[in-house]
Amino acid sequence: GKGAAGKVGDVGKGAAGKVGDVGKGSVGKVGDVGKGAAGKVSGVGKGAVGKAGSVGDIAAGGGGRGIAGWLPWAIGAIALVLLLAWLLSNCNGSDTDDVDANAPVTTATQTETTEAEAEEEETETTEAPATTEAPADAGVQPEVDAALGGSGVTGVADGGVVTLTGTVDSVEAKDAAEAAVTAIDGVESVNNEIVVGADDAEATTINEELSLDPITFNVNSDQITAEGQAVLDQAAEYLTTNGDVNVEIAGHTDSDGEDASNLDLSQRRSESVKTYLEGKGIAGDRMTPKGYGEAEPKVDNDTAANKAINRRIEFRVQ
Repeated sequence: GKGAAGKVGDVGKGAAGKVGDVGKGSVGKVGDVGKGAAGKVSGVGKGAVGKAGSVGDIAAGGGGRGIAGWLPWAIGAIALVLLLAWLLSNCNGSDTDDVDANAPVTTATQTETTEAEAEEEETETTEAPATTEAPADAGVQPEVDAALGGSGVTGVADGGVVTLTGTVDSVEAKDAAEAAVTAIDGVESVNNEIVVGADDAEATTINEELSLDPITFNVNSDQITAEGQAVLDQAAEYLTTNGDVNVEIAGHTDSDGEDASNLDLSQRRSESVKTYLEGKGIAGDRMTPKGYGEAEPKVDNDTAANKAINRRIEFRVQ
């Protein structure tokens, strides 16, 4: 029961000697196998000999209570933890119950979204005044601009009526611009106010260069007066001397009478001048007669003196 004092070789065999472990362990003095004898024990398994106050009691434990001692404490601790968890859960539930269920919950995401929407709305409101209405129908203006591009001529469309202005170096260029615009679908009429050679130092009128007096005609007639023939003689001399100069013979009238009648009269007068100069030895292919009627007045047709200025023949260098 308590074991005999002395040396034990083996618990099973009781041989005298030292026990290395529980099976063989070397034990010095053993007081009681049940309570643990005071003495030296090498180790639980085989371990080296060491000191132990008491092996203990497997059932009750000499140095402690064992499982039976701490199990009630463990169960109590678990119960206490569960109780605290339940209390915390109920406290959170009470706080939640105090919140109005119908009140909206604002989250960080919702706040960012609201701010972004407000910023976008403010941007739209700020940019709104910059919006412009779509331009009205430009009519034939785009086609006119395209037809006259690079020609030095400007065309302004007012509905189906187009007015041409600018300066070109020849009558052919002037006529070409008018023809190009007339061919546009939607153009009803063309006011050709293009000037031939007025901005070119070499493409000026012989009238200005020679300071010629006006070439006059009988009233409403293409018959050249004697005074007019004297002026044409000066022009013939110039053209004879400058054989490389070609001219347009431009006929103009004042605003009295019908447009069509004035246009016809100006054309006939320019042709009469050509015929006269041909009689002076100037080749016909060097001269181009062109009547403009009342379309290109030099001054307003508001006085008799101004009307006399507008009735003229110009030799435009080509």
